[in-house]
Amino acid sequence: VMHQWQKRWDGELYWRSGIAFATSMEQGRAFLPWKAELTQTVTYQSETVLSLVTEVREQWGKTQCRLIKYGDVWHLPSGIPALPWEFLNEKNGKKHLKQKLYQQFQEMRQREDSHLPELTQKQFCKLCHIDQFARTEQGLEFYIPQRTLIQGQEGILTFFIPLDVNQTKSEKEPIQP
Repeated sequence: VMHQWQKRWDGELYWRSGIAFATSMEQGRAFLPWKAELTQTVTYQSETVLSLVTEVREQWGKTQCRLIKYGDVWHLPSGIPALPWEFLNEKNGKKHLKQKLYQQFQEMRQREDSHLPELTQKQFCKLCHIDQFARTEQGLEFYIPQRTLIQGQEGILTFFIPLDVNQTKSEKEPIQP
């Protein structure tokens, strides 16, 4: 993960910052250095599951910022990526998960101050990247990066599916395909 971001920061972002610096100097304006930061946090760990959340922040200028947040969950010790519906005690877990996430999105849309666009469930689930989730003690988190749904949107939309520890499927090794 870090290698991919380092490549972006040493390439595209570095060159864009150089151009911005030169432009500022030509126009006699102050240039604020650009910043890039990557943090990873363990959000859940058991004998059989490890969950990490990666947060990326790129800032250029005083106000322009790019925020990205995504989760990775693995079965231990095999290292096989986990799928979110594996943690649900539902017959058709994938379908159930998509319905629950879309329902939360629709509830967000209906709030008075919401400017979220109208999307079908299929469109929403594609933007939500349900395979890039995080496991926490309380449940599953899913993220939509800023400006994905609304131009100028600040912050990351977070959706949460609570897990009842007594009703979730066991966290044993995943079923092999």
